[in-house]
Amino acid sequence: MADKQEVGCYDLRGPDFETLLVGPITAAIIDADRLVRKEWANGFPNWAMYRCAYAGDSHLLGELRDWCIALAIAYGESGAIRKPSDDVAVAVGRDAWHALVWGRWGAPGDEIADALGIAPKTYRKFRVGLLRRLQASLSEYWVRMQIAMRQGSLVSRRADAETPAPRFNYASPDSFDFAGNGCYVTPPRFLRE
Repeated sequence: MADKQEVGCYDLRGPDFETLLVGPITAAIIDADRLVRKEWANGFPNWAMYRCAYAGDSHLLGELRDWCIALAIAYGESGAIRKPSDDVAVAVGRDAWHALVWGRWGAPGDEIADALGIAPKTYRKFRVGLLRRLQASLSEYWVRMQIAMRQGSLVSRRADAETPAPRFNYASPDSFDFAGNGCYVTPPRFLRE
């Protein structure tokens, strides 16, 4: 009977932070998010996008959908299309939200554009532009979360490491031990009572 061959990546040194990040929420993930928010914030709901799109959480889907719709309205009014319409923006926001979370459009752009009475090219350009902005923010946040997880792990390992025992110099004061911790201790035989 042949031995089973082990499968996996043996080049991995240390924890796989990408796998940890898509798992259940832990204190390390919360600390990493706190570090990222302290250094970088762009106004997007990055935590909700990351947890819904990458980790598969569903408790933030409604809030994320509403935010995507609000962003689509603001994006449309800022010049993404010539004639901004709330109906078009709502459809684009929902469609971009669906593509962000599930990786595919909710419905064909031609059908939605026909129902809304706009040119299909305009609708596709609007929703792709919105999705690219969402994905750019999510990608930046994802990289920063991985970096923060590594920083947190490094701090944790340094805190857990044992401190080396101090080296004392029992020689005369003119022969100082520079490899030690800088303390000079007089040996008991030199002390006067």
